[in-house]
Amino acid sequence: MRGTIKLLPFWGFYPILPTGKILASDVIKIQTSNINYIRVYNVEGNSFNRRNNFTDFININHAGILWRLIAKKNDISIYDDELWGSNTLGAKMILIAYKEITKIYSKAAPDPYVKPIYPLLLKFINNRYKTSFTKKDFKTNDDLLDYILDKESEKRGINK
Repeated sequence: MRGTIKLLPFWGFYPILPTGKILASDVIKIQTSNINYIRVYNVEGNSFNRRNNFTDFININHAGILWRLIAKKNDISIYDDELWGSNTLGAKMILIAYKEITKIYSKAAPDPYVKPIYPLLLKFINNRYKTSFTKKDFKTNDDLLDYILDKESEKRGINK
């Protein structure tokens, strides 16, 4: 189905206005469990995805919500729970590697206008991979995300 969706879950469903419809009475309520994924195309440069002009929100059957795909390599993915489709990051971030879910971070009360992700990713890297990197070792959040994907690939014997 193609249509317009408001990316804010309403008690386990998403309201969708099908393409070509204009009345509020045309809105269809679709249960989160019935949604595989939603692709949101870039609007006014407002997309987190660094390599495409869209952002994917995927039902990974975890916590009853759609998760935003942040980075992916082979069968290794990083998701967060941000649903605004913005350049900010969510309160939770997880790593899924071959169906195994690992928490990268979980923050209480995130500020959607601040990106305090760098220290959280750095902490995860140092704890998980027994390293002692500092903030000088990575230039961007993308560098940190790429490092995680590469290390997880190496752990599973997958070539870069």
